Amino acid sequence: MGDSGVGRRWDVGSRRVDGGASREIVSVILMNASISMSVESTPGFVGLVGRGIPSCAGLSRQRAVVCAMSSFTPPRSPTDSHPHRVDLSPIARTRSLKSVSPRTSWRGCSRNEGLVRKNTRELYGIPEPQQGQRLTLDDIRETLIRQEETIIFAVIERAQFKKNAVIYEPNGLKVPNFDGCFSDFLLFELEKVYASVRRYTSPDETPFYPRDLLPEPVLVSLEYPRTLVENAININEKVRQVYLENILPQICEQGDDQNYGSSAVCDVACLQALSKRIHYGKFVAEAKFQQDPAGYSKLIAQGDKEAIWQKLTNVSVEEKLLKRVERKAAMIGQDIGDEAEANQVVSYKVEPSKVVKIYEEYIIPLTKEVQVLYLLQRI
Repeated sequence: MGDSGVGRRWDVGSRRVDGGASREIVSVILMNASISMSVESTPGFVGLVGRGIPSCAGLSRQRAVVCAMSSFTPPRSPTDSHPHRVDLSPIARTRSLKSVSPRTSWRGCSRNEGLVRKNTRELYGIPEPQQGQRLTLDDIRETLIRQEETIIFAVIERAQFKKNAVIYEPNGLKVPNFDGCFSDFLLFELEKVYASVRRYTSPDETPFYPRDLLPEPVLVSLEYPRTLVENAININEKVRQVYLENILPQICEQGDDQNYGSSAVCDVACLQALSKRIHYGKFVAEAKFQQDPAGYSKLIAQGDKEAIWQKLTNVSVEEKLLKRVERKAAMIGQDIGDEAEANQVVSYKVEPSKVVKIYEEYIIPLTKEVQVLYLLQRI
C-alpha cells in the first residue's frame, strides 16, 4: 500500500500544512481548479515543493500530478488536518496554470524537488529559449523521454495483432480509386485529415506523403518559434522501410487474423511516433551545435559526415537511454494476472529486449542521421 502522507509537513509557497491535507492542496494548485491557496510566489516557482513527493522524473505534467497525488489519502473534512489557517481565494488569472502551461515546459521531479518551471518556454509544443539564451539539451530532454512512452505503447498495441501481410501487398485488399496497399491508403487518408488541421505546419511534425499532395489547413496558421534553421529534412521513406522490414517482424506474430483495419491503424500510430522521435533529432542537433558552434562549424565546413557523427555520439547517454527504455517496456508491457505468485514467470506483450533493439539498431542511428543532415545545412 502507498504511504498516506498523513503526519508529514509540506511547503506550499511559504505555508506549511500537514500531509493529510495535501491532496486537496495539490489538486487545487496543479489541476487549476477554480480556487487556489493564497500563497507567496517566488520567481521561477509554480506549484509544490516538499518532502515525500513520489519520484516522477521524466513524466509529463499530467502524469506527474497523478504520481504526486497517488500516495495521499484525503482527510475526512477540508479542515481536519490543518494546524494553520489556509485561505482560499479566487485564483488570479496571472497566476493560473492555464495562462502559463501553453508556453511553459515542466520538468519531472525527484522526491525532494517538487514541480518546478524551466527557464525555456514552449510555444505550441516547440521549445523557445528566452531572449539571449541558447537552446540546451535540458530544454528538450523531457520531450524526448515522453516520446519513449509513446513509442512503447504504440509498439505494444500493434503486437496484439498478427502481421497480416496482405495489408502491405499492393492491391492485396482492393481500395476504390487507390493504387497501392491498404496500409498506405489509411496512412494517406489520415495524413490528409491531419494536414487540414495544420499538424504538418509544426516544426516537429513530418508527413510521409509529399506536402503538395496534402490539403491546406482549414485553421489559421500559427507563428511557431524559430528555434531551428529552415530545412526540408524528411527521411520518412527510410523510416517506413525500416518499420516494415525490421521492426514489424520482431513485434508481430506471423499469420493472418483478419484484423486488417486495426492493424493498419496501429501501423499509422507506430510510424508517426517513430517519425516524430527521429526527426526531433533536429532539435537535438541544434542544441549540440549551440554548445560548441566553433567545433561543429569547422566540421560542417569540411563536410566531414563521419566526424560530425562521432562528435554527436555520447555513449554514456545512449546507454542510459537504453536502460530506461528497457525498464519502461518491462513495466508497461508486463502481463499481470489476477493473482501474483512469488514464483510466477513474468511474461510480456513485447519482450523489453526487442524494444531496446529497436532503439539501439534503428531509432538512435536514424536520429543521428537526421542530426548530421541538419547540421550540414546549418551554416
